Amino acid sequence: MPVFLKSLGIGLLIVIISLFMVQKDLRLRIWGVETEATVSDAWMASSGKFGTRKNLKVEYVFRDPQDQRVTGEFSPGNDWLPPADLKVKVTYLPYKPGVNRLSSQSGTGGYILLLFGLGLSGYGVYRFFTESVVASHRTAEPINPYGKVGKALDKITGK
Repeated sequence: MPVFLKSLGIGLLIVIISLFMVQKDLRLRIWGVETEATVSDAWMASSGKFGTRKNLKVEYVFRDPQDQRVTGEFSPGNDWLPPADLKVKVTYLPYKPGVNRLSSQSGTGGYILLLFGLGLSGYGVYRFFTESVVASHRTAEPINPYGKVGKALDKITGK
């Protein structure tokens, strides 16, 4: 399989995967509404092998336009201090308030993966337009127009 086809295919696959990774962040950036939430709880959660790693988890509560109580949580660093008034800025989707996050948070991993996939796909397109036809045909087998009959005739005639 040619290099351009491999890099183009893998790059497009990475782009599709990264679009699924960044879709929540993009929806919140485009249609998100910012509001204030109140910190309601904080606890140390165990993670890692055998629960040896402790991470701080913080829960917040806010009300959406239909006056429904909506909760969310985030994991700040273990040295995080809550604000004095226990208020944090939250971005949520008005039509689906369960999709929310802190306004200061943003996932960058998906965007980095998206750029990598676009770059790999671009490299595939570049290779497609710069690949030499002579070089790609150098390893190709000549085509016998007579198919299996022609191969048998070649064996008989010694060609």
